[in-house]
Amino acid sequence: MKGDVKFEIASAYPQLHDTYGLLVGLAFTVPYSIAGLYAGNMTKTGNRKQMMIFTILALSCFQLTTGIVDSFAVMVAMRFLHGMISSAVNPLAFSLMSDYFPQDKRSTANSIISSGNFIGIALSSMTILLIKAVGWR
Repeated sequence: MKGDVKFEIASAYPQLHDTYGLLVGLAFTVPYSIAGLYAGNMTKTGNRKQMMIFTILALSCFQLTTGIVDSFAVMVAMRFLHGMISSAVNPLAFSLMSDYFPQDKRSTANSIISSGNFIGIALSSMTILLIKAVGWR
């Protein structure tokens, strides 16, 4: 399996060795931080439920495109767009929580939704096992 593009993303994109910092830093974090300012403001004026549905669909399309297209430039573009759009998730989630939960239940809902981030991070670490079993694509 070593060297098989299906099982190793670094085999498909050898430039990852030199540009990983670009993908996780500049291509993701910068658009995330800038777009987050606008996303937080948009939760006041737009339909938050529709915005959340659009956000989830867009993020899924970005991930699907990254997995299907064999282009490093497309992967960088998808990381940029993913950072930009994913900045809307937290403002939308927490504002929707205030719409759907009574005030005396919001602290419990807040703790559950906040713990989801950490559970997601833990599960993402386990994807290494999944990649070894079925590949990254």
